[in-house]
Formats: sequence, structure tokens, C-alpha cells
Amino acid sequence: MRKKRLVSAVLLVLLLAGCGQTGGKLLPSGTGRTDTAAAQAELPEGAFDGFDQFTVFTDGPEETVAYVWALDDAGARWEIAVDPADAEDREYFVETVLHEYFHYLSLNDTQVIYTSEQTLDTYNEPGMVTLADSYLNDFYQEFWTGYLDDCLACDDTYNFFLRHCDDFITPDASTDPSEDICESFAFFVLRPRDFRADEDVWSRKLDFFYQYPQLVAFREEVWGNLGLAWGEYFESRQEADAA
Repeated sequence: MRKKRLVSAVLLVLLLAGCGQTGGKLLPSGTGRTDTAAAQAELPEGAFDGFDQFTVFTDGPEETVAYVWALDDAGARWEIAVDPADAEDREYFVETVLHEYFHYLSLNDTQVIYTSEQTLDTYNEPGMVTLADSYLNDFYQEFWTGYLDDCLACDDTYNFFLRHCDDFITPDASTDPSEDICESFAFFVLRPRDFRADEDVWSRKLDFFYQYPQLVAFREEVWGNLGLAWGEYFESRQEADAA
């Protein structure tokens, strides 16, 4: 998962408080308790249904910001962890947790099978095979079949990025299809739609998510939680709030 990487100011409070799950309800654990019922009301409905564990950790600022981790071999139940030492940069923190959250959305048991048996039919990573109609396989089939071999043949992914820099939203996105889709998802959520998306590959990747009504609905709820207006950039709102 991304080393240096949901949604509203209330969600940040929820994550920094730390949560466990009891009886299907997320409850605060440890210090820094807050009103989690109010916090959950700000989130897209069901956003944390697949999570059993919320972890607050720190390795100091500007290191690991957040991660998600499967708690079982099937990828059915998950942990999400955040580092409050990195929350001061709210723009980067929100981008990071959205990135990590999409690892969960694209790698849970409804999307992939964890197995050592590989296939040529869908996108594979070591120990994992995507399902035919999964987010990650759809993304791979549309954007990566032309240069996956080029990426795998080069240990220096930054040189791969430089050869295809117009195709990726960030250098990290060029690591592999999984990182690319997660980077693209974070920017899809936080940026206004570009109706000239066919002009660049990276912008077509952001437009890719609009074919999934459930992701569009998620995005709209996040926009509401963040107080974004139509056509407004998240980073612009952060600058205005700081003024």
C-alpha cells in the first residue's frame, strides 16, 4: 500500500479517536473519545461495513499516513489505520485515506480471489486474481494492457513514469494498476468532473469511475460532507478555510 498517503472534518475526528466494532456499531476505544454516532451520520451509508478494526498509530510526521489491511484470508473483514501526526496537512491526509479506502473497495472478497492459482483471463498480482467484473480488472483492461510488460520489465518505476507521464495523475500511480486506480479514485472524489476528459489518459482514468453509480453516489456524499460546491476544487476550499 502507499507509504505516504474519509472524508469530512467529522470523519477525521472519528479516525483520530480510534474505533472498534461491537454489535455492528462502531464504538470509540482508547483516549480521545468523541460522538461517533454524529460522525457516522456524516459518512456515506455503509462505508465501514467491511471493517472490524480501526487503529490509531504513529511513526512520526511525514511517514506512513494511513493503511488498510485484510484481517482474514478471503479479504472479507478489514482494518483501517491512521497516523494523527500526519493529519495537520488535511488535504494530503484526506487524499491518502481515500486512496487507502479504495484499496479496500477494490481488494475485498467481492472483487478478488486470494489464491496462488493465476489466470490469463483477468488482472493478477502475486496471490490474488481479480474477478471479471471487478473495478480493478475493468481499469486494467481499459488502461494497462498496452504497457504492463514495460512496467514489469523495469525495476525503476520512476523511469517508467517519465516514459508515460501524461498517463498518470501522480508518479506513485505508475507503480502498478492497483496503485493507479487508487490514486485516480482519490482525485475523482476530490476534483470537479472534467468534461474534456478524452484529451488525456490520466483524465480519462478519473472519468472511468462515473460508470459506477455507487461510486458517484459515494463521491457526492463526500462532497456534501466537505462542503464543496459544484466545480470547486478540494484544495481551493482548504485554502479558503485557512484564510
